[in-house]
Amino acid sequence: MTRLLAALALLLPLGLAAQNPVFVTPTKNVVAKVSIMAISTSIHQAFAGNQDTYLADVALKDGHQTARLIDRYSGNGDPIRRSILTDRKQLVMHLIRKPSCDMVSSSFFLGRTDYDVFDTASRLALSQTPDAVIPCYLVVHDHTKLAKN
Repeated sequence: MTRLLAALALLLPLGLAAQNPVFVTPTKNVVAKVSIMAISTSIHQAFAGNQDTYLADVALKDGHQTARLIDRYSGNGDPIRRSILTDRKQLVMHLIRKPSCDMVSSSFFLGRTDYDVFDTASRLALSQTPDAVIPCYLVVHDHTKLAKN
């Protein structure tokens, strides 16, 4: 019995360290209706995978917010079709909050042309609130679908 108690006493701090909020960020998925406003960057590499970064209007339970979405998927995976983005179709996405990639509006990259900007007000909104923090979410790529009207 004393050996069991000694073993538990040794393991208890390890269990607490795993739950320490200083090191662990909750990664709960949230389901949101999303409208993509612009593509910030797209990196497509068959050998290393793909990553598209979007500026989006995200509708959560407690309201709308402008957010940075990072969509990572396999090198042989497909991006969201451009026609869906340009038509501003609403999507349903599973998102994971990642505070470590939050950024201020003035740091958010949009290309010089409007080719990848689908909502012309997005560029103006970023410039009018340069110190506003844009929350960041990772997209669960395989769960992205068109919203039903």
